[in-house]
Amino acid sequence: MDPILRKLEALFYRFLLLVMFGLNLKDANCAFKLFKKEIMDQLKLESKGAIINGEIFVKARKLGYSRIKEAGVHHYPRKIGSQTGAKPKVLWEALVSIVSLWIRTRKNS
Repeated sequence: MDPILRKLEALFYRFLLLVMFGLNLKDANCAFKLFKKEIMDQLKLESKGAIINGEIFVKARKLGYSRIKEAGVHHYPRKIGSQTGAKPKVLWEALVSIVSLWIRTRKNS
């Protein structure tokens, strides 16, 4: 089970993707993803860090790939290492990145 702060961060990120980009995903940052090669070949990805997953979904949808299927996966607690997402610097960089993505995608509309 994730700590409450981690759950709140994920909920806030989900909210931002919904409000800013119209993406209603349960977990955009889940590490298990499958994309058609033709989609990935068309994307010019610019983000660094956690927002890269959101950028993939946003830009793929802009290219007309709007069908997304989500399937649940089991999530087990981390056994080694520590999470970095809850650090203020990381949270700030993620927020700046998502706003930057929003600006870039608006300019290219």
